[in-house]
Amino acid sequence: MPHPEFRWRAEINAIEFRPRGHQGGCVVHKFAIRTIVGFNPGAQDCLAFSRSHSDGLVRAALAKIADGHIPVDKSFNLNSREIRAAISPPPRKSDAGKTCG
Repeated sequence: MPHPEFRWRAEINAIEFRPRGHQGGCVVHKFAIRTIVGFNPGAQDCLAFSRSHSDGLVRAALAKIADGHIPVDKSFNLNSREIRAAISPPPRKSDAGKTCG
């Protein structure tokens, strides 16, 4: 998946990137990132988070565009639940029904 360019927007305390095929920006507020990382991140922390979770952020943005019917030229934000769902590993298949022996 191509990695977007992330930039810090100091006036709104958020990172912003443009998902492929979308003219508006996707914004992730530092407090959404704080909820995930468990500390109050600064601008560089938020940028580092966005770079290390780039694929998940893009997945979350594209899912929100598809599900939310967001017009192609409108900006939107991701919340911590949307981000967490996109960056979390898929659930493991249950071992239920296996027998020992």
